[in-house]
Amino acid sequence: MDYESLVLLIVIHVVFDFVFQSREVAKNKSSKFNYLLTHLVILGFGLLLYTKFSGRYTADQAMFFIYTNLILHGIIDWNIWRGYKYLAIKRFPDLDPKTFPYYDDKVFYDFIALDQMLHAFCYLGIDYIVRS
Repeated sequence: MDYESLVLLIVIHVVFDFVFQSREVAKNKSSKFNYLLTHLVILGFGLLLYTKFSGRYTADQAMFFIYTNLILHGIIDWNIWRGYKYLAIKRFPDLDPKTFPYYDDKVFYDFIALDQMLHAFCYLGIDYIVRS
């Protein structure tokens, strides 16, 4: 992937995966499918813009890139936070999920990093597959 396309993809990912994601969607996308779907629709619009403005793909390649990444993104987002919550309960058996200060837990931020790393590998891997 060339430098300009990578920078464009990073900017679009940050905007559509973070900036346009409400706190409510972020908190509920791993437990309520409608929130995950809302998140994926917003992200899908960003990926559509990326494929349009990067000029890297034919129409078929663009659709494959978008849909494959949305499916993988959904699987990651649905499961990564379930994994974090499972680990938090194991580490703190008496925690109340409604009042647990996850933002004080370093492992929470490790899971955010893992989540973003998995998304990056998906973007790069799917780009490689599409362009091979």
